[in-house]
Parts: sequence; structure tokens; C-alpha cells
Amino acid sequence: MREHLKALWSQKEDLLQESRFSDMAEELQSLGIKDIGLFLTEETFITIFKLLFRLNRQISEELASEKLRMTVALWTMLLFSVLIDADKRRAAKVATVKRRQIPPDLVDRYIKKHFNEERTPLDSLRRQLYHEVMGSLARSLNDLPGKILTLTAPTGSGKTLTALSFAFKLRRRIDQEMEYLPRIIYALPFISIIEQNYSVFYDVLSELPEFPRNEHAYLLKHHHLAEIRYREGSEERGVDEGLLLTESWESEVIVTTFVQLLHSIIGFKNSFLKKFHNIIGSILILDEVQSIPVEQWPLVRNFLKLLSKKFGVTVIQMTATRPLIFQEGEAQELIPSPEMHFQKLHRTLLKAKTQEKISLDFFEEKIIETWDENNSLLVVLNTISMSIKVYEALKAKLTDKLLPCIGYPKTTQEGEIMRLLARTKKMVPIVYLSTNINPLQRVARIDFLKAWVGQGLPVIVISTQVIEAGVDLDFQSVIRDIGPLDSIVQVAGRCNRSATKETPGMVQVYHLDGGGAEHVYKKLHVWGTSKILGDGVYPENTYIQGVERFFKRIHERIDTEQSQEIWKAFLKLDFYREDLSSVSDYRLITEGPQVPIFTVLTGEDEIVLKQFKEQVLYEKDFKKRREAFLTWRRVFHERLITPRIERAIQNLPPVLEGSKDLHFIPKDQVEDFYDLETGFKWQPGEDACVW
Repeated sequence: MREHLKALWSQKEDLLQESRFSDMAEELQSLGIKDIGLFLTEETFITIFKLLFRLNRQISEELASEKLRMTVALWTMLLFSVLIDADKRRAAKVATVKRRQIPPDLVDRYIKKHFNEERTPLDSLRRQLYHEVMGSLARSLNDLPGKILTLTAPTGSGKTLTALSFAFKLRRRIDQEMEYLPRIIYALPFISIIEQNYSVFYDVLSELPEFPRNEHAYLLKHHHLAEIRYREGSEERGVDEGLLLTESWESEVIVTTFVQLLHSIIGFKNSFLKKFHNIIGSILILDEVQSIPVEQWPLVRNFLKLLSKKFGVTVIQMTATRPLIFQEGEAQELIPSPEMHFQKLHRTLLKAKTQEKISLDFFEEKIIETWDENNSLLVVLNTISMSIKVYEALKAKLTDKLLPCIGYPKTTQEGEIMRLLARTKKMVPIVYLSTNINPLQRVARIDFLKAWVGQGLPVIVISTQVIEAGVDLDFQSVIRDIGPLDSIVQVAGRCNRSATKETPGMVQVYHLDGGGAEHVYKKLHVWGTSKILGDGVYPENTYIQGVERFFKRIHERIDTEQSQEIWKAFLKLDFYREDLSSVSDYRLITEGPQVPIFTVLTGEDEIVLKQFKEQVLYEKDFKKRREAFLTWRRVFHERLITPRIERAIQNLPPVLEGSKDLHFIPKDQVEDFYDLETGFKWQPGEDACVW
């Protein structure tokens, strides 16, 4: 401690130099400090440290009340956030971003312009829900800001636009009543649905005349793969400046991941905490919130309640499955009677056979038996290995009927080619989706499916859970291996989504022997689903009650010890410790060791790799190397797969020259390591990976 204080004292002496003080005199005077010398005195420092040490002793010995400890911990995070953000901006000479107003009726205008006519049976439900949520703003929200709200509505009912419109109107009301402008933070679990929702927000905000010139001052997308760009005032900020503004969430609307959000409010790293001060007073929309692991619900609830109560954060929990993150009486529902809207729905019928496990052969027979060559079918498995087995088996058994969809690196004309083949040869596309194929292929295949399925054309899709939440696709039938009940309901939301079929779409759930459900999810989740579904048939209007029973069963039995330990550490200000539990122990996602592999499938991929090596791996200048990495990060990761090391170790491609742990698949060796249909080959010499 003495050594730290010596450094601090040297910094104080440096600040007292006349040249230093003159640089910041105007800024300090605006804060009421006329003479920095009077502030930085030995007496002042001694007084401050006495108070801090006394407070630290109280907190360490748990003499202080929980209320005081929560307040001190929150203010520590806030002041640290402000300090590091200001320090980095000052060092980089980053100009301030002007705050901007957004008309509260912007979404109203957008809906009137683009969705004025009812096109599907579900449109009337969307309109009704929209008006009910807008009405709740005027009806019952009196003690603003700082409330916890819930928007519970079925899948496909337009929650995204409804929540955005509500947030715009609430923001204007807070500005008028409290005289400050809250930011809107929209958090989602997966990068794939971030891109989808971001494009919706972009379209809405594009209605503003000055949006194109100030794009990122209005709307920002932030996740670890997001392209680093920041446009304000008709010009692009530099990469370093854009990164600082992006990581600090300097925008009116921020679309981000749960990882970024939760590691910022349950955080200890400055890379996350430097945005914490911009979360204060915000309108925080949590979409698909049930994806947060159940064992973390008490911890997340504690932090969100604390931010709401102490720092005026308005939380909107948005879901179709109503998890038990908040207890009864803690959250206010924005829709007067959400159950009524679920009861009206008859889009799907869920048929479960989960009490006994079934063989893979039986599962494949059920797929073939269910599939109508004129309809679309989605099959969801729990593991990559099982999804590949099913994909290859169906191709073999229906070889004269199915045509594999490669997507990237084929040409953009693949959709037209598929359509022609389907008409002339009576072939139907079979599409494979998982993280075993690189992101470019996944995007290309999802884009193809949106166009194909959108026209009502037949297809079979074999997928892992990557398709469950948020992907706006509409299939006529769904078959899924067992999983958590809320995940099953999510995938049911991909069936007859727009309610255009006269009869309900069939969603079949089986317990596949060797399907890996107990490995991917906790045994408790699989047990809970099996107990509730058993071998039964359930109409859609009963889903929400079933999920609530499922969450209750899981919540009563789940181990929350680590959440409790992290909360206790936060109250002691133990943000980072190696010997005891601390806030630094928090992880939203826990993954085993992975290996990064760059896939070179096309000539364009070779160019990207060549530029990356020259400008990043071989560059000696740190500043140039860092700027180049940020520039190439997105396009580089679009071609990157990260299989778990225990899978990849049996067939690892060579290490990239200039790197220690980055592997790559050379274009002339693609067949050895990568299948263009199913992705990375886990074992050498196999057309399809079996593990």
C-alpha cells in the first residue's frame, strides 16, 4: 500500500505543476475547483484516506449494513467507469458526441408506412399487443424512472418493434419529467439475432433525415465481432476513436449481447466497466432473457434490482416463456392479460414422446414418415455429431429426392439453381446448420432459407440449437430431440409462425438415445422437461403454463451457490481475488478449451488471410498492428471456426506461420479437413465425422 501511495504522491506533485494545471483549469473551474493546490493538500489526502480505510474496515468486517455496502460498491463501479473512460478519451483526444433527440412516434410512423395492411392472421394480434403496451405508458407508470417491467407475448407477435416504440415514448417522458435523456440498450443472447434486430432498428431510424450523416450517434451495434466504425457529422472517426466510442456505448440506441451487458454490470475488467456509467439511467430491454442460465437468475436479479432502485435504470424483460428471474410483485406487466393472447393461439400442436429413449434408426424413420415432399421440415438436434449423423443418413435414404445446399462459397445464384432443379428433377434442398460450418456459410444458408421458405417451397433443415431463438423462419413441421422446455417452445416458434396454415403445424419431441441432451444441458433440465411433457399432446395455448411449471421445478432444485458467493464478494468490494470468491469469478458462458481454425475455401479467403498475415501477424509496430487487427477482425472471424480442442485434436490442420495457436485450412487441403456441407472434419479420412 505504501508503494502505491508513493506513486500517487508523485502524480499529485506532477499535477501541481503550473503547466499541468493550466491544461485543465477551465474544466476544474466548471466543477467548482478554483485552485487545485487547495484541493491536493496533504491534509485533504490524509482525511480522504482515513475515511476510506474506515469504510473498508466496516465492509470487510461486515459491520456496515447491506444497504451501505451495496451503495458503496455501486458508486465504486460508477466512479471507476467514469475515470477510465475519461482517461482513455483524453489520452486519445476523442471529441465528445452530441446527444440527439428521437421522435417518440417514430415507430408509429414506420409501422403505418410499411405495415398498414394486415397480411397474415397474426397481424391483428400484433396490432392489439402494440396498442396495449403503448396504453400502459400513460395508464400506470407513475414513479419513473427505475422500474422493472415485463413484456410477455407469443413468438412472432412483434415484440421487437413494440418494445422499441415503448422505449422511445418512455425516453421522451423521462426527458420531460426528469430533464435527462436515457440511452436505450437492447440486449440479446446471440450475435445472429443481433444482426437481424439491428437491421430492423436501422430501418426505423433511417426515417430520420439526419440519420445517414450521424448513423452511429443514433444507433450502435456492439459485440466482439462487430465491425469498428463510427460515423458522426458526415465523417468516419478513426479506428481507435471509433473503438473507444463503441466500447463506451456513446449512442442513443445500443444493440448488444448479454455477455457485454452482464459482464459490465457484474464486472471487474476496465474493458467492460468503462461503459458502466452509460448504463446508469438507461432503458434496458432484455430480449430472450430465459437464455440466461437458471443458476445465475438470483445474481442477475440482484444486480438489476439494484441498478433500478439506486441508479434509475428501467428494465424491460421481454419473453414468450416468462422465466422466474423476478419474483412475484417485483416486475410490472405491460400487457394487462398476457395469458389471454396465448389462449387465442392454435398455430402448433406439440406431440411428446419423452418417457422412454428412442433409437437413432427410429428417430430417422419418424423424420421420413413426417416429411411431406411439398412441405418444409425443421429437425433440431442437441450435438454437432448427432446432427451430422442424421444429415448424412437422410441424404443416403432419400438420395433421389434431396439436394444439398452448400451456400458460400457457391455463387449468389444458388437460389435460382435450386429452384430450377426442384422444378425439373423434383429435388428438394436439404440444408445443414451448426457452428461446425463457418459463419459465412451459416449466413448464406439462412439467407437462402428466408427466400426459399418465404415462398412456401419445400425444404428439410437439419440444425443444432443455432436456429432456436430469433431466426425469422417459418416451417410447416418441426422435430426436435429433447431439451429444456423453454428451448422446445422457442423452436416451436419456427413452426406455422405466421398462422397461415388452416390446421396446426406439428411439433414432435423425442428423447433420442445418445442425443447428448444431458451433456449439452444439465440433467435437471432434461428431467424437468420429461416430467412435464411425458408422452402427451399439447396445444399451443397451454405452452406458457407448461414452461412456468418447468421453470418452477428447475428453480427449486438448481444450485445457486456460486451466484450467492459472487453477490457476497460484490458487497465486500472483492472485485478480483485469487484466494477467495470474487466478482471476477462470474462467467455468463462457460466453455471448454477451443482451437481457432481459419477456413480458406475460396480465392477471396486467401486474400483475407494474406492481408491479415502481412498487416497483423508480421507487423512490428504495435499501433499499426492493433489498428489493422480491428479493421480485419470482422471479415477474419467470418471465416473462423472454433471447435472444442478434444474434438479437433484428432485432425488438426497446420498452424498459421507467425502465430502460436491459430490454425488454418489451406485451400488445396480443404478435402482433408473440411466438408463443404457439414463443416470441420473431426477425424482424418472420413467423409462425415462420427464421434
